[in-house]
Amino acid sequence: MPARHPVLLSTALTLLLAACGQQQAEQPAEVDPYANGANYPWSYIAPEGRLTTLSLTPGENNLYFEPILAASNGWGPVEIDRSNGEQAAGDGRTLSINGKTYTRGYGVHAGSELRFSLKGTGANCTRFTADVGVDDEVGKKGKVIFQVFLDGVKAYDSGTMKGKDPARLVDLDITGKQELRLVVTDAGNGINYDHADWAQPKIFCVATTPPRPRTCR
Repeated sequence: MPARHPVLLSTALTLLLAACGQQQAEQPAEVDPYANGANYPWSYIAPEGRLTTLSLTPGENNLYFEPILAASNGWGPVEIDRSNGEQAAGDGRTLSINGKTYTRGYGVHAGSELRFSLKGTGANCTRFTADVGVDDEVGKKGKVIFQVFLDGVKAYDSGTMKGKDPARLVDLDITGKQELRLVVTDAGNGINYDHADWAQPKIFCVATTPPRPRTCR
């Protein structure tokens, strides 16, 4: 078998590598919005003296109509009645968890927190409900944990939820509680694609029973 010339082998190898490099360059790379460690944290605190209590009344109250006392979000602002989207306000989509859409709720991004007062006017709060899950806009990506704190004590933990998981119902007794805090964590694997929804959040209240007048005997 005749010996192969080293120059010819080197030239062929160079051409082959160049061709492979060209093929790889032609393939579009997946866009990663979290590349290079970028983040867009956001926070809000209601102006002092502006908010004292919510306008909670007997019956069903839609929490998304109530003022937020304080909030923070891992990627852009918290969105009302839409998904988190990206870093700009109002850039989310219809809230959607595993194919089910919702017209009301909050779109957030881990790590996030929403804080509300439960001191209603003329009503006592008894129950909090919401559907929670990773929003469909991230597909099967994302991994988060939903938590609810009442007066600083954790009352609910969803466990790890991933993209395309069915929504889970939060249903808590909040009788006698003064503060509601809704938290989403990144489940310990970073914040990539952690778009989370608090869908249809509701507060149920009953009328405050006025004290009976004392009678003299």
